[in-house]
Amino acid sequence: TFSWWYALNVIRKLMGVPFKDVFPFRFYGKTLLVAFVAAVPFYFLKDNWNLPEGWAFAFLAIGFLLTYILFARVTNVISKEDLNRVLKRK
Repeated sequence: TFSWWYALNVIRKLMGVPFKDVFPFRFYGKTLLVAFVAAVPFYFLKDNWNLPEGWAFAFLAIGFLLTYILFARVTNVISKEDLNRVLKRK
């Protein structure tokens, strides 16, 4: 963590900009919040399934991914252009 913080601080000084311009805290904070909100239902759901571990993991992973994408689109963490680029649509 120290080396990461130090490197960003050196970049900040060389560029002559505030720290928030070197590292977008707001965007990454929003991304973490969206991931947390998407994970909460699956955290409680995982204890109520009587599936083999492999199947439970697969369902939880796919469910979380789809929920995250939905919440990220609603909150504009993932733009329509980002999604189209990943899905190779024009």
